[in-house]
Amino acid sequence: TNVLWKTPLPNFGSGCPIVVKDRVYVVCDATMAEALPTLLCYDINTGKLVWQQEVNHLDEFPAEEAATARKQWLETRDYEGKRNVLINKGNEIKDKASAEYLAVVNELKALGIPDKDLLDNTPEKKPLAPIGTRMADSREIGKLRGMLTSKYNLVFCTWQRWGNMNFGDSFPTPVSDGENIYVEDDSNVIACYAAADGARRWMRIFTDSTTPRNPSWSGRNYCTSSPVLVGDVLVLSLGGYYRGIDKASGKSLWQFAGSPGGGEYRADTPRIMHLGDTDVAIMPDRSVIRVSDGKILAKAIIEHLGPADLLVDGNIVIFVTKDAMSAVALTLDTPDTVTAKPLWSNTEVKDQRNNVSPVLRDGIIYYETEKTLCLVDAVTGKTIKTIGNISIAISGLVIAGDYLFALDDKGSVSVIKTGRDAKLVSKNVLLVDPADGVKAEQRIRQSASRTWNFTRSQPTFSGDKIIIRSNDNLYCLGEK
Repeated sequence: TNVLWKTPLPNFGSGCPIVVKDRVYVVCDATMAEALPTLLCYDINTGKLVWQQEVNHLDEFPAEEAATARKQWLETRDYEGKRNVLINKGNEIKDKASAEYLAVVNELKALGIPDKDLLDNTPEKKPLAPIGTRMADSREIGKLRGMLTSKYNLVFCTWQRWGNMNFGDSFPTPVSDGENIYVEDDSNVIACYAAADGARRWMRIFTDSTTPRNPSWSGRNYCTSSPVLVGDVLVLSLGGYYRGIDKASGKSLWQFAGSPGGGEYRADTPRIMHLGDTDVAIMPDRSVIRVSDGKILAKAIIEHLGPADLLVDGNIVIFVTKDAMSAVALTLDTPDTVTAKPLWSNTEVKDQRNNVSPVLRDGIIYYETEKTLCLVDAVTGKTIKTIGNISIAISGLVIAGDYLFALDDKGSVSVIKTGRDAKLVSKNVLLVDPADGVKAEQRIRQSASRTWNFTRSQPTFSGDKIIIRSNDNLYCLGEK
């Protein structure tokens, strides 16, 4: 497999690229010079940029007001970026009594950080306080950022606060009907863009979020759930609500508040199942709803899970908890009622991370847990075999053809030949080279305790091509 082309991306993102006809679409987080995420379209054959569109919900506000909000937002981001660089620089200096270290502390004070929010940084004491704990914002900046978050749904990206590329505005993967691209982000926004030229057809901003509006970190809505398209209905888990949206107009068809709880209720993408002639969605709180009208057909059909760990096969739901992998069969007893019947449970396979969903091929379930791939018979629930020393599939497993791919967040990929005699074919470090370094204007300087993630996105397969995004580049792999 060769790199057919490689093109730089403006910033990182965790959502997967999608392929529609001969185009690749991907969403990137805002850079330090931009206020909002960007949807980009590339030619799959050449890697050339066709068009790009800022996912700009500020233009839904009066022009002068929106311009002021954007300017203020960029100023707060610049402030946070400078502060984070200083925090990490100071923590990397071993001699806490040195003039170099004291200069960092003085620069932090010059940013308006009160003395009482700095720790006593002597060698025997702790280093500079982690951002978001005792290290407070300048009071003026903090108040301004809080107002921008609550009034304009502007989200301050986690990577700028923590130097960690795990979250951000662009965690969801877009979805397409072939003519349009539907994009969701952490500002409680869902928007529709024409696939051909990027023209925006509609946008919705939801201000009725039931989740805490905490301006101190990205993820106040923990928007890692991606939109799902079922016929003419977009099914969303966004801002604490489950929503059905008409794909043509963006108008709400139905909505209701999801079950209360932590971020896990907002992180999982709805799973779609067809029961007879009825399309149903299994929502993050494990309720079952009818897609056409949002009618709740069942509540908590299975034990609550964290994000992911859920597989749908026909009318069967396979799920993994900290205790076991289990399967239940769903039945539409009446037009308004669904029941669940337990089928089997395998206590040899357990969830370790609440992160990876199982995948299915030819009657075999594949599930990765802590570098071990487990193969389970989908009918009996019995363990077939395990394969050790594979890459931690941080964003999930992908099957293409006769092979399963496990890509971790450092660029290592394991390739496994599927089947009952499955075996590890190869394990390689993928596309990590000096030229793929982090752009200076994007990366917040990292301390030794923080790692640089190559990707948190799954590879996308299209014909004989593989599309992979890193935090810096978009790659197309294939045979030359």
